[in-house]
Amino acid sequence: MIDRYIDRQLHHWGLWANRRATDGLGYPSVSPMFQQVQHGRGTYRSQEPAGVCEYVHDTDAAVNRLPSEDQQLCVEFYRRGGSVVAIAARLGIARQRLYERLDAVHRAVMGHLNDIAAGY
Repeated sequence: MIDRYIDRQLHHWGLWANRRATDGLGYPSVSPMFQQVQHGRGTYRSQEPAGVCEYVHDTDAAVNRLPSEDQQLCVEFYRRGGSVVAIAARLGIARQRLYERLDAVHRAVMGHLNDIAAGY
């Protein structure tokens, strides 16, 4: 079963990694003038809620500890994205196998995050 916390951390890692890869080139998604303006339901568009993305460097370190094929899965799923069928095709696996591997990667990332938090 896909871990929602790890899925969210990896999603934010993918956005962060893509932004880092382009050195922040391009137009910002929100004008600095409107960074603190609330958009429906009291949420701010320009900032992530506290705790969601503050561990992106730890998540990056955890992904880097994965075997290369699991790192590739993270890149394809969380950085390149697309439909599940397209991701599975790029990886050369069946859709069900993609979910099985994603579940295993989530467990491995959680273990690495625990190790990083413990100082290993």
